[in-house]
Amino acid sequence: GINAEYMGVNADATEYVFKIRPGVTFSDGTPLDAAAVAKNFDTYGLGNKELKHPVSEVITNYKASEVIDPLTVKFTFTKPSVGFLQGTSVIGSGLVSLKTRKTSKKRKKTVQQTKGKTPKEQNKRERQK
Repeated sequence: GINAEYMGVNADATEYVFKIRPGVTFSDGTPLDAAAVAKNFDTYGLGNKELKHPVSEVITNYKASEVIDPLTVKFTFTKPSVGFLQGTSVIGSGLVSLKTRKTSKKRKKTVQQTKGKTPKEQNKRERQK
């Protein structure tokens, strides 16, 4: 879930605001901030074709995120999303640092390039670089 010191929701459950606890870091040492939280939930709520991430089935009616300040993020929904808080706490909605997301893209490209190749073919390709 989101490590927040404050969470607010509007009356019709179409807007949620989180104030992130200061001083929290990801396991890679980068700070947990609103930009990272927004990017993660944009991926869960809207999907990501490049990374082949489908839209999350637990985060429904997602419209967008907005970074209010470095530690505050607002999420907007097209219809009431009363299950959003629960959706933020499921295993499929874990937060990943922006640094790790970039590394994952590089790793995925490498995996795609070597997929179906024997170790000998992979080594030959590496030597050709």
